[in-house]
Amino acid sequence: MDGNQLQAEINKRLTLNLLIQGVGEYHILEGYQPVARELKRTRFGLYSLFRLFGDVLSLMQWQLEHFAFTGPPRRFWSRTHRPDHLFHAFPLLRVHGAQLNAEARRYVGRRCLRWGVPGLPGVYHVISTVLLVVIALAECGVRRRLEELAILAAHRVWSIEPDRLNGEIAMACQVGTPPVARNAFEQLMLAGAAGWCTVSRLDDGRLGVEAKAWTWNLLVHELVKGCAELICLHGMSSMDDDTYERVIQATDRIEYEPWMLQTGLSLWRRFLDVMHPAHTAADYLTHVAELPPDELEALVFALVEDPPKARRILGDLMDVYVEPEPWVAPDA
Repeated sequence: MDGNQLQAEINKRLTLNLLIQGVGEYHILEGYQPVARELKRTRFGLYSLFRLFGDVLSLMQWQLEHFAFTGPPRRFWSRTHRPDHLFHAFPLLRVHGAQLNAEARRYVGRRCLRWGVPGLPGVYHVISTVLLVVIALAECGVRRRLEELAILAAHRVWSIEPDRLNGEIAMACQVGTPPVARNAFEQLMLAGAAGWCTVSRLDDGRLGVEAKAWTWNLLVHELVKGCAELICLHGMSSMDDDTYERVIQATDRIEYEPWMLQTGLSLWRRFLDVMHPAHTAADYLTHVAELPPDELEALVFALVEDPPKARRILGDLMDVYVEPEPWVAPDA
């Protein structure tokens, strides 16, 4: 595999990581929906509490601690043209990173304002800390039931068998082999990790997902993200071991995560908007993960630049008829 082919595979993996992080972030916001009825029956007030905490948690992705190492998002995304930028060689985020980031920030900010939570850093830091304590108290006595509901939520999102999923609410949340921190920012990210997931092989030979997190919202986030990772592994199954290791080393870096959580949320919401109801998100992601790098790149660019075209691409991929957009005469 020459350098161009390797870079294409790296960019494909970055695109899949972006979708994986995006679906995880989306279910911090919406993870309560698949099990709303069960949550309401578990303990009074938990349903509304998790809804509020999910919105505030998502807003925390723009927290000030990151800026000490990376600079403000606007400054970070204005420098993608530089060869030393994290995403200079990744066309989608080089071109549209700033747009996707700003779109997600506005969306999450509007959701928080519905609760009366302003997007001022000092304010939502205090609110998130108070909520974390309140939720820790509210989860006492029903933690095991909440772990079951987190697994059930991930099952209903991806249709992966519950016996392949293992989730635990715990403060010590590291699972699997911890990655090696390459710089001070990654050390900070590892030290402050409030959730973790890994794909591992079960005793019966099947692949499963294990996740641990501080709270129920974060546990759903990790389980859903782990299931998406499990599905996307199909797209890398044809690689030889050497290429796989080189791609993983280049893409699965801790310092990518905060930026991919922010931009991935917008990309996943766009992906959901163009899906046909005849197929599930799992069906779509399975097929998308198996696309060649150039076709996957064309799809995600269309998601941002031309959603009707993206809808047609996915329709062809899934063999679903898509009604063409009405023709509008150009202005004279």
